[in-house]
Amino acid sequence: MGREDLAPTIGRKSVAGYMNLPVDLRAIGLWFTELLGSSVTSEQSGVFTHIFSSCKDSLPSFSIEKTFKEVKDYSLFNGCKVGSMDFDFQADGNSSVSVSLIGNVEVASSILASSTT
Repeated sequence: MGREDLAPTIGRKSVAGYMNLPVDLRAIGLWFTELLGSSVTSEQSGVFTHIFSSCKDSLPSFSIEKTFKEVKDYSLFNGCKVGSMDFDFQADGNSSVSVSLIGNVEVASSILASSTT
């Protein structure tokens, strides 16, 4: 290496980020499962109780597809896991949750398209 300019490089791809989601009764259980693993569910007189606990030996992973509508492109992120969840509860308006995600690999749509043809 000398003092000459180096050619630009792409660098390391980061498969991490945040998703902001509404807190709703149907989907929040899915995100708790991704963060803490399966729940212990009990039922008494038609009322179901779901108990989530930490310190599991392994947690599930999942895939997420991100769409770029303006350029009609998408990427598939495999091996994703939830790192944390931050809730924003308000007196007025909808409550939301920010989910921190980290993944293993990003597969571009051009690679997916060539593998299916």
